[in-house]
Amino acid sequence: IIGRPGRGHSIWLFWRDGSFAGWYVNLEDPWRPSRSGFDTEDHTLDLWVESDGSWRWKDEDELAVAVEVGFFTAEQAASFRAEGERVIAEWPFPTGWENWQPDPSWPVPSLSADWEA
Repeated sequence: IIGRPGRGHSIWLFWRDGSFAGWYVNLEDPWRPSRSGFDTEDHTLDLWVESDGSWRWKDEDELAVAVEVGFFTAEQAASFRAEGERVIAEWPFPTGWENWQPDPSWPVPSLSADWEA
């Protein structure tokens, strides 16, 4: 996961069978430092960018329902979409992390007792 300070998104990289598959752009509140790392709030609307550069919106229907029931305002929803449009306009792909793989000898980390997973 790649996050930049003050930005309303993070970029998640995905692999399928060892090959790079694409980028998931999670639209969210800017990360806030917390005792256990960072906190954020998801904005429901996201982007999927294929490794070939084609892209699409994700969960537009879920965001519409969230606005309809009052979880988000129409203005908030518009700002989430604007952040996604900014990401596409800036085109931060590739990120430079597409070929990175963790060392297979690394142990699997464990979560602390107060972590909610």
